[in-house]
Amino acid sequence: MKVGSELFAAGSVAVRLLLLFEGQEVGRAGMAVDAEFDRGSATVTAVPGKAVSVAMVLLQEGAKKVRLVALDPATDAVLAQSSDIEVKLGI
Repeated sequence: MKVGSELFAAGSVAVRLLLLFEGQEVGRAGMAVDAEFDRGSATVTAVPGKAVSVAMVLLQEGAKKVRLVALDPATDAVLAQSSDIEVKLGI
């Protein structure tokens, strides 16, 4: 998912990244490269316009498909979300 730098003011931006299945949280960010990462809150803080790699951790194996959702960590407002992504375990 790419969130454009035009959405944010200069400086860093924080987002909380989750995986949702049927409206329930089934995963979250597990680590980030080229960004600050708070494991406790699954919050990634990055500089707009700079590429960041984030590893997501699936916490429930029963999810057949997930949606990646970026939330504002202060308000839980949805900033961006993906379409459904099929989960294939054991590949």
